[in-house]
Amino acid sequence: TSVVTGDKLQDKETLAARATWRADTEVVNILLSADLSDDNNRSVGRKPVGGALAAAAENFSPGIASRPYRSVTDFPGKQDRELWGANLRLQGAVEAVDWALITAYRNSEWLEATELLGVPLAASPSLYLLNWVDESAEQWSQELRFSQHGDGVLSHWLVGLFWMREDIQRTESFRLFTAGRDSIIGDGDTESLALFGELNYQLGRQWRLTVGARYTRDDKTVAYQSTSSALVGAAFDVENSKDWGGADL
Repeated sequence: TSVVTGDKLQDKETLAARATWRADTEVVNILLSADLSDDNNRSVGRKPVGGALAAAAENFSPGIASRPYRSVTDFPGKQDRELWGANLRLQGAVEAVDWALITAYRNSEWLEATELLGVPLAASPSLYLLNWVDESAEQWSQELRFSQHGDGVLSHWLVGLFWMREDIQRTESFRLFTAGRDSIIGDGDTESLALFGELNYQLGRQWRLTVGARYTRDDKTVAYQSTSSALVGAAFDVENSKDWGGADL
């Protein structure tokens, strides 16, 4: 509880749901699933321990250090997160070969507003540091597999292709009450492509040899830019990218 405002801190409300729908035909089996999670959190209620911050809190409210469930923060704050996604799986067979096509999408939204140091504005304006975060991300993925199961020497084989792309956008701002506000804007992109396979070879009645391989290639790009230099010390604008790949057996 905030001894300044009387507000309850660290409250949390969570809503979660999921649903699945399935349909089977002579040609294809369809499985569609979706899920949702929504969190709404109040201020984390930071408490400074030691140093000038703890002294400022103690001067403002004597004895606060010995009261673990009380805080002198006066910023209501919030941490809200929303996640949702959907997955569509199609499965069928052509002759003796099974196939599966999987398409998935995920989305997340994160909003945060907090006072980082745990002191009220009246106690020490020069130490009143606010932080805002607004982040969103979305991800697409696609997977295609072919496989066969049997009783012969080659009892099982599987080959597949996987692709994924994720895009992240983030804006983060800091404001020291006496020094102005900084904002950092960032973007991150990731793309991954993989080819994989597995083969089972029957060695007699009791032994089986399984060999699998996967080749993966990843491409990442990040870009960050600050809009001012009140706190960071110098404005910056950076961008970097890298790609790499390799095979595993």
